[in-house]
Amino acid sequence: MKKLTLLSVCFAVVVLIGLAVLAATKPDRASHYEAIKKEVLVVVDKQMNSNTSLKDFAAMGTLKALNALDEYMGRYLILREHTFYTVGVIIYKDQLFPVSVGALGHVWLTVDEKDLEQVVTSPDMMKLIGADDLRQVMDLLEQVKKKYQ
Repeated sequence: MKKLTLLSVCFAVVVLIGLAVLAATKPDRASHYEAIKKEVLVVVDKQMNSNTSLKDFAAMGTLKALNALDEYMGRYLILREHTFYTVGVIIYKDQLFPVSVGALGHVWLTVDEKDLEQVVTSPDMMKLIGADDLRQVMDLLEQVKKKYQ
């Protein structure tokens, strides 16, 4: 009987320690933001490089996109904190979409690259970036480049 009680107490202590570790290591809003930003940067970089061979303007477009992302995420990233984990939620088209889950000091995205590409290339994001102006400049430079090659 004493063995069973000792075993139960040890199990309870291990469970409590595990729960305390989970609660203490849940990621904050900045961690969710950085994880999302890292993946969006990959998508934006692919988009800009596929649309132009002029690397300087692709870099400028990427920088504009990151500035727009900062503005967008600042407004629309919500962190839902639970006891043992956190969930990053984005407001997009007046709906809430969970985009990341964090626990044990790590953030996992719940969206894939294709979903992020849809958001990055959406008219709302393009308007934030000022992509129409940027596209016109890139198209004009592409025409000039082709003409003189």
